[in-house]
Amino acid sequence: MPPRHWRCARSCTPTPTVARVALADDPTGEASSDGLARGRKDVEVQPAGGAYVESGSVDPASDGTPYVIDSAGYKYELVGPEVPDFIGYGDTSAPVVPSVWMRFFDDKVQLSVNLARRVPADAPPADVAEGS
Repeated sequence: MPPRHWRCARSCTPTPTVARVALADDPTGEASSDGLARGRKDVEVQPAGGAYVESGSVDPASDGTPYVIDSAGYKYELVGPEVPDFIGYGDTSAPVVPSVWMRFFDDKVQLSVNLARRVPADAPPADVAEGS
């Protein structure tokens, strides 16, 4: 059993623009760290779940770096202001979460329109390039 001073943190987002964390003393069951070595992490995202967040300041009025997190617990940085719209989050307000939270998730690839098009990062947008 973990020492009494260990804590478990759970991310809670009561509104799209407010991020909160709930702390638990002596977590039990699925929230317990039983069997987890000191200094290790165990991230679990519900099947068919995930998140669209902005990593940045704890100030909910500030913008951060947009990410999507998949059900396997991997994070994908969204590069470019048009990417959220292209993947279905254009009308969604992502909550801003503390950047330190993102350390719990392993990096995968960056997602950008130009990477998907397999062109240089500074290439013009597809509609401009096609109209030339």
